[in-house]
Amino acid sequence: MKSFNNKYVYIIVTLSFLTGLFNLIFYIILSNEKVSLSKIPLVEQDYFNGFINKNNRSVANQIFNPVLMIVSFGNLGSSSSKFMTQIVLIPFWIVIIIPVVLIPLIHNKLLNGSIMLFYGIIMMILTINICVQLILFLKPDIYEITLNKHLDWYFGENFLEQKIGAEALSSQTSTAALGLKSLFGIEYKIMAIMTIIFGLGSVIAIFISFIFYRTWMI
Repeated sequence: MKSFNNKYVYIIVTLSFLTGLFNLIFYIILSNEKVSLSKIPLVEQDYFNGFINKNNRSVANQIFNPVLMIVSFGNLGSSSSKFMTQIVLIPFWIVIIIPVVLIPLIHNKLLNGSIMLFYGIIMMILTINICVQLILFLKPDIYEITLNKHLDWYFGENFLEQKIGAEALSSQTSTAALGLKSLFGIEYKIMAIMTIIFGLGSVIAIFISFIFYRTWMI
């Protein structure tokens, strides 16, 4: 099978690389914005059962990791930011870097169309996933959703609801979510939007390559 037109491949590689770069920068920035539960703005010392979990241990100094906001699948994903990073971000970064490493082969037209199509399919799937994650990040309730995951993780699932009541827990969680929101300004949304734009650009480019595949073969 003949190779793809190099100019078109470079467009896909460039857009994909920019998506990965913005995503990595965003991840690093969020990783440096961790805050302990008791230090969240607006949170008082008697919130969340005084930060005592089901094992009668204090979790006041346990960390809220904002990275979970961009890998959590909303309400569906795991409460472990480390696990979700491993299954959402790392595969994406690996696939992003592959064509950059293979640029000499691309330049010399040593990669045939079937290889590029296979790469394109994988890249499209992973990029769409990243875009969906960031769209969820832009939703106003992402702070409350992510905070609830941390609370279940540190206190024990449903422990706080049983201990202090659903109404009190909802009120405290809403207040804490407002405090978290105050920590993340418009620049975080801009970073997410830029990543989505580059991501959708690469997805569209790959999709077009499927439609006009034979036209762009050399």
